[in-house]
Amino acid sequence: MKFDAKILEDLAKWFEELKEIKLSEILAGDAANTAFISVDMIEGFCSIGPLASPRVGATSDGIAQTFSAAYAAGARNLVLLKQR
Repeated sequence: MKFDAKILEDLAKWFEELKEIKLSEILAGDAANTAFISVDMIEGFCSIGPLASPRVGATSDGIAQTFSAAYAAGARNLVLLKQR
């Protein structure tokens, strides 16, 4: 797959300009109206199977901790999607 250099430059600039935000800031307004969505965080991508990747697997603990912290702070809109 060939990418235009401008697209890659724009993507790099966008990524560099992302600002870190604390979970407490996200939930400060109204945790009950905040949603957390995770897509395809399944064993087949995290630890076993032909599509598994250590890089993806390394993110699973952080995602689980984020969902736990959000729930503890009052968020109830927690969505974990997976393809059948």
